[in-house]
Amino acid sequence: MNDQTPNPDPLDEALSLVNALLDGRLDEPGARRLEELVLSRPDVRRLYVRYMHQECVIVPHRGSLAIPGALPEQATEEAELAAPRTLSIERHRQSLSWRRYSGIAAAIAIIMGLSIFLLTGNRRDEATTVATVSGMIGAQWDGQVVPAGVGTAITSSSKLQLKSGVVELAFASGAKVVVEGPATFTPDSSGQISLSAGQLTAYVPPKAVGFSVATPSGTIVDLGTEFGVSLESDGTTAVEVFTGRVKAQPGPQRRSGEKVFTERLLTAGQTARVSTGSVTLTPSPARRYVRSLAPDPTTRPSDIKPALTSIKTTVDLSTSFNRVGMTDDGKPNTSDGLDDVGSTYSSTQLAPLRDEFVLGKPGENNVVISGGQTITLPAKPARTLTFLGTGVKGKKPDLIFTVRYTDGSTESFTQSMSNWNTPSEFDGEAVALEAEYRNGGAGELKSGHTYVYRYTFALNGAKTVGDVTLPKDKRSVVFFAMNLTQ
Repeated sequence: MNDQTPNPDPLDEALSLVNALLDGRLDEPGARRLEELVLSRPDVRRLYVRYMHQECVIVPHRGSLAIPGALPEQATEEAELAAPRTLSIERHRQSLSWRRYSGIAAAIAIIMGLSIFLLTGNRRDEATTVATVSGMIGAQWDGQVVPAGVGTAITSSSKLQLKSGVVELAFASGAKVVVEGPATFTPDSSGQISLSAGQLTAYVPPKAVGFSVATPSGTIVDLGTEFGVSLESDGTTAVEVFTGRVKAQPGPQRRSGEKVFTERLLTAGQTARVSTGSVTLTPSPARRYVRSLAPDPTTRPSDIKPALTSIKTTVDLSTSFNRVGMTDDGKPNTSDGLDDVGSTYSSTQLAPLRDEFVLGKPGENNVVISGGQTITLPAKPARTLTFLGTGVKGKKPDLIFTVRYTDGSTESFTQSMSNWNTPSEFDGEAVALEAEYRNGGAGELKSGHTYVYRYTFALNGAKTVGDVTLPKDKRSVVFFAMNLTQ
């Protein structure tokens, strides 16, 4: 004789567990079993949803059902016929104690969760592939998601923890990202990656313009470029633009319920710190970024040769200075200044620019007023030519600059420049500094913001530069300083 208890019918077992749930008698093992049955058997899910609907709607109203136009008896009969089995409902109509109410509340919560499950299914199976691992050198991983190797598909919102080594991701949009360990990052979509720790570089071709890197302190939006991003120990984000331009957007800083932030355009050679509420230009750091992986898959991490950040060479403008454009606060200026009435920039206000550029001495000829001069450049290959300048007496559209290489070839650049007190946000122009006042001829401080703008031209890095010819617009285009980067 077989003394074993036969396995219960899953529907009867589920019904028994649901009754225990509503009566407040369901223990932890029973809850796990109910969850298992609901998630694994479609017939139990249908029974569960119909029964819970009856319990939450029929029982509380006691014969006054929310079925428009139907008599209570008819509605009860329709609800009972909808169930695939005869359900023991009457015994639950006797008393709706606080235990019953808490049970029904729990059931409603489970129904909501179950409905989401039934509507969405297993989202992990439906996750979208947004990137592919295109290179790995010495990669060691932590966490739950561990790419198997080159060719591994990375789905959206996969949190990756790179313990050490270097990994290159090719995004579906066309962007390529190189991440250096230790780092924590999440490819959010084909157009964005979130960086929680560590550093990365991104190369974004024209077809992927708009690709962004999100960090806890802000977002870096590509405008067609190559750039590096690093999370600093103080919580800020360091950004360096190798080529092209990016838009740095600080994290929103809430004031009186509003988001207050100022984004900033960064161009080739510029570096900045992004914090909640601000973007601040900084001197180029002595940081190394890995910008591409060696093609040999056997290369060891120690063999990686990181690309140096931009190496700057100052262009000496001192022999070309022909106007006093900057003075110390409180000191009279007997020259014409920049506006022919003695007005100049404040040396105090321009001081932050000295972290990256060599400016002239206050009170002496310290700016170049453009008149078609040719400026000799240090004879060396260079990737970019960057300068500080402004227009005075109005904005200056379509100015022509000509760079001559030592092989005799030339390259021309067209650039518009804003007036010193009114940014026009021309293409290729970024605000390098916003001064809160300027100096008058008598040494007085004149209220009103004035600006110094930054411009960068991409050069042929395979050639050696010789000189640059400035625009011929006389007395109204001003240059403060100039650098080459390589």
